[in-house]
Order: sequence, then structure tokens, then C-alpha cells
Amino acid sequence: MLRKNAYYDALTDIGNRRSIDSWLENEVKRCYNSKDVFSIIYFDIDHFKEINDEYGYDVGDHVLKEFTSLVKNHIHPNDLFGR
Repeated sequence: MLRKNAYYDALTDIGNRRSIDSWLENEVKRCYNSKDVFSIIYFDIDHFKEINDEYGYDVGDHVLKEFTSLVKNHIHPNDLFGR
């Protein structure tokens, strides 16, 4: 439970910054040793601040949860996803 709280975002249940940093370090080492490659995709929700400002944080949280669900349903189970 403590590890999950330390490495996963409570709102979206995806990896947090600590997880992402660890994943990147591991992938860089893995690829260096195997001469393999990996990709990183960054998402930016346009005007997200305005959603929070106009509709409140509860709606902003709902948007983040829906976005997370959408992405999780379209990536490979072994892909890593965090915020």
C-alpha cells in the first residue's frame, strides 16, 4: 500500500513522476545494453487550467479520469503510462 501511494497517482491510478523517472532510467539502461529503442509520447490537454477555473476542480478531476481511461483503453498492456 505504501509503495502504491508513493509511485501511483491517487486520482488516476497511473504512475506518478517518481514512477516515470524510474521507468525512464530503466528503459535507458535496457536500451543502452541491448541496443534497442523506445518511444515517449507526451500529452498536453489544451486549456486545462481554464476547465478548472471555469468549472471547478471536481470537473477537472473528471476530465483527467476520463482522459486516463481513454488512453489506458488504447495502449498495450505492457506500455507505461503516467502523469
